[in-house]
Amino acid sequence: MHSLWVRVAEICSMAMMSCFTGVMLLVASSIVMSQLQPPKPIIKDFNVGISPLVQTRLPLVFAQGEYPPPMQDVLLVGISLKADFSAVWDWNTKHMYVACIGRYHTKSNMTVGGVNLQKTHDVTIFDKVLRSKEEAANWTLDNAKKYALENEELGSLAGAAVELMILYHPMRHYGYSPYYTVQPGKNPVMFQLPTAYEKRTEEDDKNAMCSRGYA
Repeated sequence: MHSLWVRVAEICSMAMMSCFTGVMLLVASSIVMSQLQPPKPIIKDFNVGISPLVQTRLPLVFAQGEYPPPMQDVLLVGISLKADFSAVWDWNTKHMYVACIGRYHTKSNMTVGGVNLQKTHDVTIFDKVLRSKEEAANWTLDNAKKYALENEELGSLAGAAVELMILYHPMRHYGYSPYYTVQPGKNPVMFQLPTAYEKRTEEDDKNAMCSRGYA
């Protein structure tokens, strides 16, 4: 007849084995899911609108005590689209983080063999958390603007070519949550920024400094 302590030890060992098995299954399923090619969202009617390119002062709240705030290149991008992300929503999906990313290149101070290397900038233009499969199935934007395309190097945005991508990140209840990028069209979506800057008055810069966004 087993003693009480032997039975307690058996129960504890069985519980530990069950936990270990569960963890191993969770890790294995995460690895397998990360290797599989997930379904892609359906993105249609994708359009882009841009504001005039300006050189304006950084808002005071971001200037870290510097006055007057430094100048920078600023432009707003409006996104219009109709998208269906329900195909990538499964039983393990809690929320879906979706973002529109703008990628452009500028010259850097580094040179190799006398050639200036390019610096790559990935900027979030718009993002949102889709909280249900129904919302994911009918995600619509109409000239939506959220974050400015900006650079502290004056003149760096003039004439720059910007490529747009859609990033989506299924946030899962259990296991690893990978993120993916997809082109919003059959071909890469690119546009070129204006080469000329819109003139702004001193009053415009003053309003921009004191505002939360950009005038």
